[in-house]
Amino acid sequence: MKSAIIKIRNDTAHDYGADFANEILAVLPQFIVDAYRLNEVIKNQL
Repeated sequence: MKSAIIKIRNDTAHDYGADFANEILAVLPQFIVDAYRLNEVIKNQL
């Protein structure tokens, strides 16, 4: 998985700049946690 993240970072850096890519990588882990939590809340509502 780490190599996939590095590829995404490199592709994004090429398109938008290294600073933007590094900012995204900094918030990505919490986004994933939040997405899993949201999924659980939605499943429990059904």
